Amino acid sequence: MRENEHIVFDGQCSESPEYDAPGDLVITLGLAPGRYEWKGDNLYLTHTITFKESILGFAVTLDDHPSRKQQVLTWAGGPLIHGTVLSMDGKGMPKRGESGFGDLKLKLNVTEPPRVPWTPEQQKVLNEIF
Repeated sequence: MRENEHIVFDGQCSESPEYDAPGDLVITLGLAPGRYEWKGDNLYLTHTITFKESILGFAVTLDDHPSRKQQVLTWAGGPLIHGTVLSMDGKGMPKRGESGFGDLKLKLNVTEPPRVPWTPEQQKVLNEIF
């Protein structure tokens, strides 16, 4: 189900002498506050990593995934810039009217690196890498 959808229980509202029949009980679904954003079948989450992790790789463990199953995303390395979105296929919400799941989109905020001058040896290594 989706946010703002209604579940109707016909005739389940409490009876009252001023009415001929009990009314309907209508429940409107809402999304509990949290750090995930839900759009269609996909989930969106923003996560902060260090500059070092953006280059060398990282693993993020999501213990609060709405499925109540721990999710782990591993990035093996390679430069990532601030604002990069990584996709965890099939880790979103159940697809409506079909089998499977949407995706979890992880937007990365990359912290600034420390501002220190490179030594000649470090510059040489960086030039070889880049």
